Amino acid sequence: MNLTKECDTISEEIEYMKGKIQELEDRISKLEKGKNIVNKNEIDELSESVQEFYNSPCFRIKLKEFDEQKLDEVVETLKAAHEYYL
Repeated sequence: MNLTKECDTISEEIEYMKGKIQELEDRISKLEKGKNIVNKNEIDELSESVQEFYNSPCFRIKLKEFDEQKLDEVVETLKAAHEYYL
């Protein structure tokens, strides 16, 4: 293999890794935004396969116990997410 071809291969691998790093940063950023909004309930990041299915970073909100304040928080989170993606 010649040096030029090796450099091209390495450059392609670097670009691929940059894309993967950006995807992870986007996922972390959106999860952190969710954690900033959701204080009264538990929040979990969904698996990578689920996020790939929805083609977007996403998380799950678990209601620890049902009460109106906690439900209001979920509704506000959904509204914020909807506005973000419009």
